[in-house]
Amino acid sequence: MSHARNTIFPRYSFDLHATQGKQMFAVKNQCLGLLDRITTLADSAAIELPENHSLAEEMQRAELLVPIIGAFSAGKSSLINTFLGADILPVGITPETELATELRFSRDPHVLAHRADGGSDRLAVEDLLSIKPRASSYTHLELHLDDPRLEALYPQILVDMPGFGSSLDSHNKAIAHYLPRGAHFIVAVSVPDGTLAESTLRQLETMQTYEAGFSILLSKANLRSAEEVDAVEVAVREQLELRLGVAPAMARDDRKQGNGLASLLPKISASDLWIGRFLPRISRQLAHARAQVKMARKALDQSDADIDRSVRQLNDALDDLNAQRDALVAKLGRSRLSQVVEQCVEEVGQALREAASELQAAAAGGNNPRFAQVVSDISRQRLSRVVKERMEGLSQQAIGDLAKSLSQREVDEVGSVGGPDWTQQMQTRVQETLTQTGQALERWQGNLQKAREDEKLLRPYAGDDENDREKAQRARVAFRSITTVLAVTTSVVAPAIELVVIFLPEILGFVSRKLREEELRKTIDNQVIPSVQREFRTKLPELLQAQVDGLIEQAVHEFKTAIEEKRQLLESVVAEQSSPARAARVKALDAAEAGLTSVANEVVALEAAR
Repeated sequence: MSHARNTIFPRYSFDLHATQGKQMFAVKNQCLGLLDRITTLADSAAIELPENHSLAEEMQRAELLVPIIGAFSAGKSSLINTFLGADILPVGITPETELATELRFSRDPHVLAHRADGGSDRLAVEDLLSIKPRASSYTHLELHLDDPRLEALYPQILVDMPGFGSSLDSHNKAIAHYLPRGAHFIVAVSVPDGTLAESTLRQLETMQTYEAGFSILLSKANLRSAEEVDAVEVAVREQLELRLGVAPAMARDDRKQGNGLASLLPKISASDLWIGRFLPRISRQLAHARAQVKMARKALDQSDADIDRSVRQLNDALDDLNAQRDALVAKLGRSRLSQVVEQCVEEVGQALREAASELQAAAAGGNNPRFAQVVSDISRQRLSRVVKERMEGLSQQAIGDLAKSLSQREVDEVGSVGGPDWTQQMQTRVQETLTQTGQALERWQGNLQKAREDEKLLRPYAGDDENDREKAQRARVAFRSITTVLAVTTSVVAPAIELVVIFLPEILGFVSRKLREEELRKTIDNQVIPSVQREFRTKLPELLQAQVDGLIEQAVHEFKTAIEEKRQLLESVVAEQSSPARAARVKALDAAEAGLTSVANEVVALEAAR
């Protein structure tokens, strides 16, 4: 294979520059403009919003990953090759050598092969097939091509995913990496297969848990008559409606009429994806800015004594949060988590028993790899839902208890500064921070890596000096809390699935030999499923405990940040109470509030226009 387009496909019209591309960048610039105005208005009133700068940077470099998923041999790579107009991606490779491949535009064509240790190898495009014998050494690939279609798509990035029939290792790596990151998924369904396979439906259910949208592309439609394709489309739509309650966009790939990928992509609104990803966060920053402005304006009308009393109460509240953290850790400790573990174990067991026929078919003839993948996928689907529901419940309880303790101290009533709803506003803000979805994953992972490095660097000095001990403790806290935020906000259950992969070989010993149908069913019911449940029951508690400990640490940190922010604001107001600058500050705050109200109206209009 060479990059010289040795196999040429028909050229299909695809002009995102004139349609979605320009609209997408217009929306991006509009969102950046709104955020910049919020920051400028806050600055004019001496209100600091440091998170706005990091959000703006994230928006500038953000990409919208669009993974293409489907069963092995569903024709995903062929669809992309036809879209590109050349035989670029290898087709017909064995499932064991499949790797997720991101297709990116670049004036400098090359392949970047990412290793598990965080490093990467740069290869020529012509060497793509040479990766096959070393596929297990890499997590995923980036294929950079000088192609106008990929340039027109940006910031959407197509990802050719391993098929559902790929090796367990490559399949799990790809799902764990892209499921929380995907902005939208394209599901390739082979028309000759007739309908959605159970494995595909299970993947779609997992995607729903992660709140990921998807579209359907009926591949290989040219292999069946128009009437047969119509029947398959009707059947697929009925499956999706009955099982998932959705009616996604759908297109056909018929080589005689045109490329299905080119016809489907314009139906996926990049502008809507962008707005859905960033507008809620802009709205939260706007609400925060308005609350800060109102608080400062009201504080200027309070007496010095009232503000001093407020500051003292806030300082006491900061001290109390440490004790509240310890109480929460005890309250949400082993006894509560044991209930979560038991629910996970029972629901995984129930899901496996409900899929007994599928498991039996996969295990027939000693097909352990297929059997292992079915067990892994079923466990992932059920664990994703249960863990997300229970961890969200625990996070709400932790945040509610912290807010209640602050209300009991009358922090929000002191001097009426901030109004009686301040604690509720702070509670809402912390909850929103801890429930951000997977769009923030890259930023969190960057912080996580830094926390790991800091902890490793400071560990040898943790006992020598009080300052070093404090730094080491902060690194450990950051490591735990950031890891937990990943688990809570994206419902990442990859660690639990890794457990499945680790202990499955031992469990699969039960089905390694050929058994009669009745014996196989009994073996799965009486030995395999109980063994899977036993391993989860043994190893899930530590995973969940680490998540809850970190969640509480992060919640306390967010409350401390909000209280410290209010304390600093009040102290700055005290300095201006009797100074000539007071009148100018009042004028600036009033002007900022009027400007932020105007921004709020524009945000509402942008949301309504979706």
